[in-house]
Amino acid sequence: TDDLANAPAPSTDDLANAPSTDAPQAPSTDDKADAPAPLSTRSVRRCYVGGLPWSETEESVREFFGQCGDVAKVDLQVDKKGQFSGIAFVSGDAAFCEKALALDGSRYGDLSLKVRADNKRPPPERQGASLTAYAGNLAFDTTKDEIVAFFEDELDAKVANLRYHTDETTGDFRGFCHVEFQDEGSLQNAITASGSTFKRRQLRISHSVTGKKQQRPPGPGK
Repeated sequence: TDDLANAPAPSTDDLANAPSTDAPQAPSTDDKADAPAPLSTRSVRRCYVGGLPWSETEESVREFFGQCGDVAKVDLQVDKKGQFSGIAFVSGDAAFCEKALALDGSRYGDLSLKVRADNKRPPPERQGASLTAYAGNLAFDTTKDEIVAFFEDELDAKVANLRYHTDETTGDFRGFCHVEFQDEGSLQNAITASGSTFKRRQLRISHSVTGKKQQRPPGPGK
């Protein structure tokens, strides 16, 4: 106790320079400003990519679009056999998507890429075991026969029933329909073909969220 009593008190300089025993200090505001935000916390956007060779993989697509910046995600669209269909969605921040869109029309091997912005809301989830899909952005002059032929001949998706939506007053086609398919494979072929071009329009195909409705009689000439 005598040693403690006789020990000199620490100077103010010693106190100022002594290491703190308090909890670690948070980084300064300057440090926070310099640190890049993780990609997951930035505005992530998605681009549709078509015209890719069927031999491509997630790794090769990711490597190719790495020239545009950080690739957050690559979604390859596959057919019922699990084979790549030549369509993918690549996600990144706004700067990434701007550079990716600039690649539209560029050569990818022997093919020409199609790159489009995909700013639509996420597609709805499937309702139970429903085999019905919504098909939108169809040309207004499209007939029922043309829709069935497109799904069955181009997409190998066998149609069981078609709800062809028309205007109640004029009978004109409203540009969308609901398609019930014969089996699971046909449904998946249709869903994975969302973004395909039909009659110069990029189709939107997704799981239907509405209950089955009674088919209205088609309008004149439909």
